[in-house]
Amino acid sequence: MSRISDAVRAGEPWVQEAFDKVRLLHRAYGIAFGQDVVKPVLDDLARFCRAKESTFKPDAREHAVLEGRREVWLRIQRHLEMTPIELLEYMNPEKDPHNAE
Repeated sequence: MSRISDAVRAGEPWVQEAFDKVRLLHRAYGIAFGQDVVKPVLDDLARFCRAKESTFKPDAREHAVLEGRREVWLRIQRHLEMTPIELLEYMNPEKDPHNAE
């Protein structure tokens, strides 16, 4: 167990607000992208965001654009596949400040 998951389970106030926000986001992503009717949208985004192929391009700017697209795809997938506690642990700014919401 991590410090965050232990704190969530214990109901500690310092983490409860962050957990509530992540849980709301998780639910919203599930509503927006978790239904069968949006599968064609996810398929289209997967192609556009290069979900299943390399984003490498020799030109640094083009490569950066493709990496940005892929980052969005990965974020959507995390919110659909991870539990709220896993998301909170993943986005823990103590672990990686770039993941902070």
